[in-house]
Amino acid sequence: MAIRKKWGARPLSLLACLVACGSLRPAFGQMDNRAFEERYRVPDSLRYGIVAHSFSFFRNLEYFTPVTDGKTMFGQQLAVRGMLHPTERLTVSGGLYLWKDFGNPVLQQVRPLVTLRYQQGRFAFLFGTLEGQLAHRQIEPLQDFEATVTRRQEEGFQLKYEGPKLWADVWLEWQNMLYRFANDQERFQVGMNIRPVLAEGRAGRLLGIWQYRAWHAGGTLDTTPGRPGATTIMALSPGLRLEDIRWGRSRLMVDGYAILTTGATAYYPEALKRGQGLFLNAQWATPWFALMASYWQGRGFYVPGGGPYYSSLASEVSAGLRQLVFNNRQLLILRLMRDFDLGDGCKLTLRAEPTWDLGRAHFDYNYQLYLNYQPGWFWGKR
Repeated sequence: MAIRKKWGARPLSLLACLVACGSLRPAFGQMDNRAFEERYRVPDSLRYGIVAHSFSFFRNLEYFTPVTDGKTMFGQQLAVRGMLHPTERLTVSGGLYLWKDFGNPVLQQVRPLVTLRYQQGRFAFLFGTLEGQLAHRQIEPLQDFEATVTRRQEEGFQLKYEGPKLWADVWLEWQNMLYRFANDQERFQVGMNIRPVLAEGRAGRLLGIWQYRAWHAGGTLDTTPGRPGATTIMALSPGLRLEDIRWGRSRLMVDGYAILTTGATAYYPEALKRGQGLFLNAQWATPWFALMASYWQGRGFYVPGGGPYYSSLASEVSAGLRQLVFNNRQLLILRLMRDFDLGDGCKLTLRAEPTWDLGRAHFDYNYQLYLNYQPGWFWGKR
C-alpha cells in the first residue's frame, strides 16, 4: 500500500518494474483506435478523389462522481471531401463537416474542411484541417477519447513520420482565434508523440514512447476586465510498450507511462501547478474480443484536453460550479472491446468499461457503440 502514500519518485521505478515483468510474462497495451482515424490518400497514379467519413456514435456514461459528468451522447457526423492530387508529393482537399445529435432538430456544428498535404517518402507535412484527436495516438490521460465526438476537427499544422522503426507526430492546433477588442482569450495547444522501436524479435517488439502536450490561453487583445493572466499547462510522459507477443491465437501487450505536469496560471488551484501520474495497461486480444486492465494513479493531475476521468480537478457541473480538487486518485479500469469488420471500409466498435475508484470506494461504468464508414472514389490518371 505504499503507492497510496508518497510516491513522487516512484512512477519511473514502477514503470521499469512493469516492463521487466512484461518481458518475462505475456501481457498488452493502449487501445487500438485505428478504426476512428481519418487517413485519406489519393493513389499516386491518379489525380482526383472524393472521400467520406460517416461516424455514428452511442456513448452512455453512468458516472456518479463529482470528477466528471455522467451523460448520454447519441448522434451522427459526416465529413465529405474532394481531393486534388496534381503532383506526386502534393494533395489539396476541401469539404464539409456536419454534426447532428439525435433529439435535437438542428445541426450541432457545420464547418469547412481544408487541408494542404505535402508528402515525401515517409514524411508528411499538413496545413489546415489535421489528422487529429485519436490519430495522435496519445494515452487517455493526455488525449480525451470523447473529443473524437465533441471536437473532432483540429486546425493548424502537423509533421508526421511513419516508418517501420519510427512513428512520430508533432502538431500545433489553434483552438480559438482572437480579434481586436475581443472579450476572450486566444487558445492553442501543441503536442508530440514519438515512438521508436528499441528492440524486435520473436518474443515481441519493444517501443520507447515520448509524449508531450502543452496548452496555452492568453493574448494581448483580450479586453475583459479582471480576467486572470495567461495560462500555460504542460505535460511530459515517457513510456515503454512491449507488444506483438503471440500466445497461441492470441496477442499480448503491456505498457506503462509516467506523466509529469506543470502549469503557470492564476485561474486553477495551487494544488494543480505540479502534478504527476502513473498509467499502466495490460491487454489480451483474441480473435473474438480484447480485454484490457488499466491502473491509474494521479496526484495534482490536470491536463486541458486530457481525459476528464483521470483528472484531479472536479467537473464544475458535477461539483456545483466549485473548483474541487481530489489530490490523490487511484482507478482500476476493465475494458471489454470488439471490432467488427462489416466490409467496404465499414467497422462496428463495441466497448464496455467498468471502473473502480479505489480511493473513494466508488464504482462507475460506461458502454459504447460506434460505426465508422470511410468510402473513397478515385479517378483521372496523372
